[in-house]
Amino acid sequence: MNEEEYLTPDEFEWVVSGGNPSLDIQWFAMDVYGRIGAFFTAGFAAIPRSAVSSLDEFNMVQREMEKLPIINDESSVEAASWIAGARYQLLRGVYIFSWDNDFGEYRPRCPYFRIFKPINSAVIDG
Repeated sequence: MNEEEYLTPDEFEWVVSGGNPSLDIQWFAMDVYGRIGAFFTAGFAAIPRSAVSSLDEFNMVQREMEKLPIINDESSVEAASWIAGARYQLLRGVYIFSWDNDFGEYRPRCPYFRIFKPINSAVIDG
């Protein structure tokens, strides 16, 4: 895996196919208003194919998300330190969602739920 890849091809196929348990992966989505959500799979949820069509696209989105500027201060994200990556995304105005894994028990079709809302939201136009 080179430094620009976030998942190997095998890892990508495993998580989009719903292979469980899996890696705790974050993937991103945007709502109709341009607000961004980071979704954490908790090691059990699949990444929806509708959210990412290929490994190249997945890696490109990950790289682009790293370019978002910091728009929130440290004091506004202190509670998010328990999820790796959540604090980083909240500083950049990204909403944080996690999959309800019912404390480690795999249960298909469980929902993602919002666990953190940024003080200032990043918005992508267009």
